[in-house]
Amino acid sequence: MFLQGLKTQLTISIAGKTYIIHGSRIRNFQIQLHSYGFDAYVEFWFYQNHDEIMSSFIADDLMQVSFQVSQYFNAPDPAPKPIDIQGFVYHRDMKEVFVEVNDKQQDSSHVRYYQIKFKDAAQFVWQQHFPCKLYTDKTFQNVIDSEKGQYISIDGDWKELTTSYPMIFLGLLKQFKQPSFYDFMMWYCHSFNGVWSYDTAKNTYQISDSKSNEGEQKNIHVLDVEQLVVEFPQTPRYQNRILDASSDNPQTLPLEQQYAISGVEQDVYICTDIQKDVDDLQTRVKNRLITRKPVVKLVFKRFPTIDFAIGEFIDFASNYGWSSSNFASKSTYRVFEIFIDAKAAMQNPEQEMNAAYNSYNVDFVAKLEPKEETYRHYSPFSIPLYDVLVEGKIVSDEGEEDQKTYQIYEDEQTSQKQYKIKIPLFENQTVMAPFEPNLLPGYFYFPEDKDAKVLLALKLKSARIHRFLDWRLDSQLPQSTQGNNILFGLTTESQTSLNHVYKDNKPVFNISRKQDKDNQNLKMEEGVIVIETLDNSDESSG
Repeated sequence: MFLQGLKTQLTISIAGKTYIIHGSRIRNFQIQLHSYGFDAYVEFWFYQNHDEIMSSFIADDLMQVSFQVSQYFNAPDPAPKPIDIQGFVYHRDMKEVFVEVNDKQQDSSHVRYYQIKFKDAAQFVWQQHFPCKLYTDKTFQNVIDSEKGQYISIDGDWKELTTSYPMIFLGLLKQFKQPSFYDFMMWYCHSFNGVWSYDTAKNTYQISDSKSNEGEQKNIHVLDVEQLVVEFPQTPRYQNRILDASSDNPQTLPLEQQYAISGVEQDVYICTDIQKDVDDLQTRVKNRLITRKPVVKLVFKRFPTIDFAIGEFIDFASNYGWSSSNFASKSTYRVFEIFIDAKAAMQNPEQEMNAAYNSYNVDFVAKLEPKEETYRHYSPFSIPLYDVLVEGKIVSDEGEEDQKTYQIYEDEQTSQKQYKIKIPLFENQTVMAPFEPNLLPGYFYFPEDKDAKVLLALKLKSARIHRFLDWRLDSQLPQSTQGNNILFGLTTESQTSLNHVYKDNKPVFNISRKQDKDNQNLKMEEGVIVIETLDNSDESSG
C-alpha cells in the first residue's frame, strides 16, 4: 500500500442530467479490470444542504457512469494516460451521517455518503438478458447484432462470426434456471476457442481467433514496483478423450497431454455418424489443451509512471533498474488484470469540496502473462443446458395441399435424410431433424406426414423429433368401439385402413381400401367373413 495524490473524476448521467463529482468528494473507490471487462465501485459524499444529486439518484432511471483516475502530484512528462472506465450502475445505496464540521463557515450537518457499483455494458445488459429465440440460415455475427442492444459495440475477425448455420437456437429461459446471454457468450467463445477482449479506452469489445500482438512495448521502472511475484498456474494432469457413441462407427480418440497422469481422463462425448463433426470437436478440444505459462504479479509502490492498461506490452529492461537475472527480464509481458483499491487518507468531509484531487492509501496490483501466451481469459460462466422442447409441424412439398404426404430431404453435405419442420412460435421458421423411426422399431415404416404435430427437442445448432403429439382426425374411432386403427394414405378419399373394434362386446377386424368411389372391404367377425368390392358411383347414379 502507498499514499499518493490522485486526480479522480466521476461523471454520472441520469435521465438527461449530468453530474460531475471531483476528487475531494470521492472517498473510496475500487476497480477490477480484466481482459474481458471490469467491475468497480465508487463512494462519494455531499453535505445535505449542498446535495444536488439525491433526487435523481433515488429514481429508477438508467445510470451511466464514467470514472477517470490519474496521478496528480509529480506526474512524469509526458504524463501517463488516465485509467478511464465507462459502465452502468447495477447497485446503489446511500447513508446519512451526522458530522461535526471544523470549518466555522460550514454548518454542522448531515452528510450523505453515496456508493455505486458499476460494470461494463456487456455484463450489465447481457446478465439480465435471457432470450429464447431461433435463428435460421444466419451467422453468429447476425445473432450478436440482433441481441446486443444499443449500448454494446462488438466486432472481430473470429471466423466463427462469419460462419452461416442452418439454425442457431438460444434457449436461455430463466424460469428453467438457464444462464444469461452473457454466460452464453462466454461459454460459446470458450467452446469454439474465440478470444474475447474489452478495450476500456474505446469501450468496445472484440472477438478474435487469436490474441493481438500489435502494440508498442513499454519499459516499466523498477522504482514503480514494490514486489514482483511469479505465479505458476496449475498444470493439467489429465488426458482428454473424444468419445463418439455412434453404433455404426464408435470411436475413442485420445488427445495426448504431455504432463498427464496415466489413467486420469476427461472425456468429451458426442454421438454422430458425421465424421466432420467429430474432427471439428477434436480440433477444438485439442486447442484448449494449454499448459499455461508463469504469470508475473506486480505489486506497485506508486502509480505506474508509464501508460499501464489492459493489453499493454511491458518489458523489464536493465536500463530501467531491473537485474538481467530477474525472472521477467527475458520476456515481454502482456497486462491482463489490474486491481486498484483506494481509500481517502481523510475519511471525513473536508473544507474543499470541489478540488480535483485527493490523497489516497492505494493498493495497486497487476497480473501479466508472456506475450506469446495463448491461454484465453473469460469471465466465470454457467453452461447452457439443452434440449428445449417446442411444438412444430411437419413440412412436405409433395402432392396437393390437402394430401397427407411425407417428404424426405437430403443434406447436401452429409447426405443424411431429414424431416423439415416449421415452428409456429418462431414465425414458422423451418428446421431440419433426422429422418428416424423415433419410438417405433425399424420394421415399422411410418414417416410422419404433412402438418403432423410433433414435439421438437432443440439444441444449439440441431433439432430432433422428441415424440409425436396428435392423431390424424380420420384415424380416430368412437370410444364406444374400444377400437384400434392403422391408417395409410393421402386423403380421406385415397386411403387404406386396418382396424380392430368391438361390436356387442365381440371383436371385429376390418380392412378397407378406398380410392374415390371405389371401395374394397374385408370384415371378420364372429362366424362371418365378408369380402366385398363396391363402386359407389353406381350406387349414387342408380
